[in-house]
Amino acid sequence: MAPGRPTLSPAALDGLVADGTVPGCSVALRHGNDITVVAAGLADLGTGRPFSSDTVHRVSSLSKPVAALVTMQQVEAGALALDERISTWLPELADVRVLTEPHGRLDETQPLRRPVLVRHLLTMTSGFGVLREETPLSEALDEAAVAPGPAPPALPPDEVLARLAALPLAFQPGEGWAYHTSTDVLSILLARAAGQGLDDLVELGVRAPLGVEVLAFSPPHGADVATVYDPRPGGLTPVDHGALDGPPPFLSLSAGLFTTAPDYLRVLDELVRPTTVEPASAELIHTPQLTDDQVRAAGDFLPPGYSYGFQVSVAVRDDPQGPRRGSFGWSGGSGCLAVADPAADRAGVLLTNRQLGGPDGSPAFRPFLAAMYR
Repeated sequence: MAPGRPTLSPAALDGLVADGTVPGCSVALRHGNDITVVAAGLADLGTGRPFSSDTVHRVSSLSKPVAALVTMQQVEAGALALDERISTWLPELADVRVLTEPHGRLDETQPLRRPVLVRHLLTMTSGFGVLREETPLSEALDEAAVAPGPAPPALPPDEVLARLAALPLAFQPGEGWAYHTSTDVLSILLARAAGQGLDDLVELGVRAPLGVEVLAFSPPHGADVATVYDPRPGGLTPVDHGALDGPPPFLSLSAGLFTTAPDYLRVLDELVRPTTVEPASAELIHTPQLTDDQVRAAGDFLPPGYSYGFQVSVAVRDDPQGPRRGSFGWSGGSGCLAVADPAADRAGVLLTNRQLGGPDGSPAFRPFLAAMYR
């Protein structure tokens, strides 16, 4: 840790940086009206560049709550409705087939029994995406280069749709839970429904009105961007998520945004104390939406005591690690976590550059929550 740099609390989080488990991190915490922003460690191990509160990070799946906010803005604007079928804007997906059994062969399918709705995309109950176990469908998504990952598919949106349309859904809409790909589909739908680029929807609907510096699908020119590292048996290995010098071919709110910890804290707080949507719309985003069967289908994606709202997990009982019932948030595969706790009037954002290794998350998550609730 650089001399004179503020330390994080508790000591365990500092220790993870000091021993190299986590190369670097930035934390933004709010308790009431008090905001604390600290950073530690390195944004790039090769150059020794420090991680600061201004370091820009690809936040991967922390892009998803922004998708929910933009969707509710478009619902209020009358561009779409939650219970409208997605084929209104995405006719390519009107006749998609459905697996007879979620873990079954790709050639054993049946027709849709009901249409896929916008609501299904928001809650991950559309049938697009991956289950908690490896399946023939998840392998096919990977082979088609449209599988979930810490960055969006490197394909134009029309090609993403074409490849998804050629594969079946995992289950009938509303009858299960599958991760991630619903948000890719939702991203394309939002742009078509609004008649605007998704970058404009984020810029004009979220970044500018909230007054945040960085929230975009590519880093600002000359920005200090964190290098993401993958924890492997031989040590931390830099991850190449594609060029950072311009817009990617597919703007997606599944995993496409770059931001900083203090900027994302302001975005997260928009779901607690909204200014760009009505309070009822914001509350709907973090209201549990799943049946018990859907929660069970989510498996490791949702820890015990959690359900799912619109693109965020929601605590349905008090979490021993601190978040109270009604808390909500999500994590990002590039090493990020965001939690809002309206009952405790707290919110926190952790950005690390250690990529998540699986459903157990990051070794930094537990000490971060301890810091948030110290």
